[in-house]
Amino acid sequence: MIVCISLVCVFCVCVFQIVMLRNEVCECRASGVFLRLSAQGLIADNNIHSNGEAGLDIRKGADPVILCNRIHSGLRSGIVVLGNGKGSIRSNQIYNNKEAGVYILFNGNPVVR
Repeated sequence: MIVCISLVCVFCVCVFQIVMLRNEVCECRASGVFLRLSAQGLIADNNIHSNGEAGLDIRKGADPVILCNRIHSGLRSGIVVLGNGKGSIRSNQIYNNKEAGVYILFNGNPVVR
Protein backbone atom coordinates (compact mmCIF):
# COMPACT_ATOMS: atom_id res chain seq x y z
CA MET A 1 0.00 0.00 0.00
CA ILE A 2 1.21 3.48 -0.85
CA VAL A 3 -0.31 6.05 1.51
CA CYS A 4 0.93 9.52 0.79
CA ILE A 5 1.67 12.31 3.22
CA SER A 6 3.13 14.63 0.58
CA LEU A 7 1.66 16.14 -2.58
CA VAL A 8 2.02 13.20 -5.01
CA CYS A 9 2.41 9.49 -4.20
CA VAL A 10 4.14 8.38 -7.42
CA PHE A 11 5.94 10.93 -9.61
CA CYS A 12 7.38 9.61 -12.89
CA VAL A 13 9.23 11.91 -15.32
CA CYS A 14 11.77 12.09 -18.17
CA VAL A 15 11.58 8.97 -20.35
CA PHE A 16 11.23 6.77 -17.27
CA GLN A 17 9.57 3.35 -17.65
CA ILE A 18 7.36 2.46 -14.68
CA VAL A 19 5.74 -0.90 -13.93
CA MET A 20 3.23 -0.44 -11.13
CA LEU A 21 1.11 -3.52 -10.31
CA ARG A 22 -1.39 -4.29 -7.52
CA ASN A 23 -0.84 -1.29 -5.24
CA GLU A 24 -3.16 0.86 -3.20
CA VAL A 25 -2.48 4.56 -3.78
CA CYS A 26 -4.52 6.82 -1.53
CA GLU A 27 -4.79 10.03 0.50
CA CYS A 28 -2.39 12.21 -1.50
CA ARG A 29 -2.92 15.95 -1.22
CA ALA A 30 -2.59 16.21 -5.03
CA SER A 31 -2.63 13.45 -7.69
CA GLY A 32 -2.06 9.82 -6.78
CA VAL A 33 0.14 9.09 -9.81
CA PHE A 34 1.73 11.90 -11.85
CA LEU A 35 3.34 11.05 -15.23
CA ARG A 36 5.05 13.58 -17.49
CA LEU A 37 7.96 14.36 -19.86
CA SER A 38 7.66 11.21 -21.99
CA ALA A 39 7.27 8.80 -19.05
CA GLN A 40 5.96 5.39 -20.15
CA GLY A 41 5.15 2.02 -18.66
CA LEU A 42 2.33 -0.09 -17.27
CA ILE A 43 0.00 0.86 -14.43
CA ALA A 44 -2.31 -2.11 -13.83
CA ASP A 45 -4.60 -3.68 -11.24
CA ASN A 46 -4.16 -0.87 -8.69
CA ASN A 47 -6.68 0.63 -6.29
CA ILE A 48 -6.24 4.41 -6.64
CA HIS A 49 -8.60 6.36 -4.41
CA SER A 50 -9.28 9.25 -2.03
CA ASN A 51 -6.73 11.64 -3.55
CA GLY A 52 -6.95 15.43 -3.42
CA GLU A 53 -6.68 15.87 -7.19
CA ALA A 54 -6.74 13.38 -10.10
CA GLY A 55 -6.12 9.73 -9.39
CA LEU A 56 -3.82 9.71 -12.45
CA ASP A 57 -2.39 12.85 -14.08
CA ILE A 58 -0.83 12.31 -17.54
CA ARG A 59 0.86 15.23 -19.34
CA LYS A 60 3.77 16.58 -21.44
CA GLY A 61 4.24 13.58 -23.73
CA ALA A 62 3.77 10.83 -21.14
CA ASP A 63 2.41 7.69 -22.83
CA PRO A 64 1.55 4.95 -20.29
CA VAL A 65 -0.74 1.92 -20.49
CA ILE A 66 -3.41 2.26 -17.79
CA LEU A 67 -5.16 -1.12 -17.44
CA CYS A 68 -7.69 -2.74 -15.07
CA ASN A 69 -7.39 -0.23 -12.21
CA ARG A 70 -10.04 0.93 -9.76
CA ILE A 71 -9.90 4.73 -9.67
CA HIS A 72 -12.46 6.19 -7.32
CA SER A 73 -13.51 8.57 -4.53
CA GLY A 74 -11.17 11.39 -5.58
CA LEU A 75 -11.80 15.08 -5.04
CA ARG A 76 -11.21 15.84 -8.75
CA SER A 77 -11.29 13.68 -11.93
CA GLY A 78 -10.35 10.01 -12.00
CA ILE A 79 -7.84 10.48 -14.84
CA VAL A 80 -6.77 13.79 -16.37
CA VAL A 81 -4.82 13.93 -19.66
CA LEU A 82 -3.50 17.28 -20.88
CA GLY A 83 -0.57 19.12 -22.45
CA ASN A 84 0.20 16.54 -25.16
CA GLY A 85 -0.24 13.64 -22.75
CA LYS A 86 -1.13 10.36 -24.44
CA GLY A 87 -1.70 6.87 -23.12
CA SER A 88 -3.88 3.83 -23.59
CA ILE A 89 -6.63 3.75 -20.97
CA ARG A 90 -8.42 0.37 -21.01
CA SER A 91 -10.76 -1.69 -18.84
CA ASN A 92 -10.60 0.52 -15.75
CA GLN A 93 -13.37 1.01 -13.21
CA ILE A 94 -13.62 4.77 -12.71
CA TYR A 95 -16.36 5.91 -10.34
CA ASN A 96 -17.44 8.21 -7.52
CA ASN A 97 -14.98 11.01 -8.33
CA LYS A 98 -16.13 14.62 -7.82
CA GLU A 99 -15.41 15.58 -11.44
CA ALA A 100 -15.11 13.66 -14.74
CA GLY A 101 -14.12 10.01 -14.94
CA VAL A 102 -11.61 10.86 -17.70
CA TYR A 103 -10.95 14.57 -18.33
CA ILE A 104 -9.09 15.38 -21.58
CA LEU A 105 -8.02 18.98 -22.23
CA PHE A 106 -5.26 21.19 -23.71
CA ASN A 107 -4.10 18.78 -26.46
CA GLY A 108 -4.41 15.60 -24.43
CA ASN A 109 -4.60 12.66 -26.85
CA PRO A 110 -5.21 9.30 -25.12
CA VAL A 111 -6.91 6.18 -26.48
CA VAL A 112 -9.79 5.32 -24.14
CA ARG A 113 -11.57 1.96 -24.36
